[in-house]
Amino acid sequence: NEKSHEFKGMYPDLILGNQGMIVAIMEVETEESITPEKAQDWQDMAGKGAKLMLMVPNHMKPKVMDLVWKKGIVDKVSVGSYEISIRI
Repeated sequence: NEKSHEFKGMYPDLILGNQGMIVAIMEVETEESITPEKAQDWQDMAGKGAKLMLMVPNHMKPKVMDLVWKKGIVDKVSVGSYEISIRI
């Protein structure tokens, strides 16, 4: 986990900016990385002043929404989802 782009003492996966202002930070999660301990990291990041965006596997979105609600950060977090499909 490379730590080259710091935002207020944290190292999100992506920092989204516009005209020199940070508008959002993003974490890309995998099935294995979605845990109650990781939800604590999300809570810490959500309190830093920028919108937190989470990208999670499609089938994990309900679990992530549950964790976000339990942490009380639903108003500070956007949850998107992804699906990887490989056709050979």
